[in-house]
Amino acid sequence: MTKLIILGASGHGKVVAEMAEECGFTLIEFVDDRYPELETIGPWPVVNAIHEYLG
Repeated sequence: MTKLIILGASGHGKVVAEMAEECGFTLIEFVDDRYPELETIGPWPVVNAIHEYLG
């Protein structure tokens, strides 16, 4: 399993996630300060707020 955490669940983040899947990443998760109100972006989960993740 190859994991990737993307900071910021936005349109650019979705493009990064799509490219990561093309490159073989099998677990892609986002962190975004709109969490927990924002739980997903497309098919990918938003798992934490950026400030908590980096904190």
